[in-house]
Amino acid sequence: MKPLRREVKYTPAKKSALGISVTTLVSRAAQRIIEEKLVRRYPGGENVEIWRKREQAAQLERERKDAEEEPDRVLHRSLGNIDNYASRYKRRVLEKRDFLSDQELASWRKRRRYRNNPWL
Repeated sequence: MKPLRREVKYTPAKKSALGISVTTLVSRAAQRIIEEKLVRRYPGGENVEIWRKREQAAQLERERKDAEEEPDRVLHRSLGNIDNYASRYKRRVLEKRDFLSDQELASWRKRRRYRNNPWL
């Protein structure tokens, strides 16, 4: 068998792009290590609040895009001068801020029970 081994080139199997197998990543020991690191990194559980805010903003953005009929246009010739553009921009920013603050306080979002609801 020794002569045959010289003929066959041995190459170790690639585990993954991360250098670790998937089984190791999803094991209970890995989960425990990740949970311990999260507790050390975010002792007050801020990671949940960060996730919740990010998901809320993403959901509101998706809803806005669904409701929007035509895409937002950049400075167009029909706007006229820069003062007109600035006033429209200011109005749009203030409307968006008011909309976001109203949506954060909307109680109907908290009543909807679904998995990973960021409003709860």
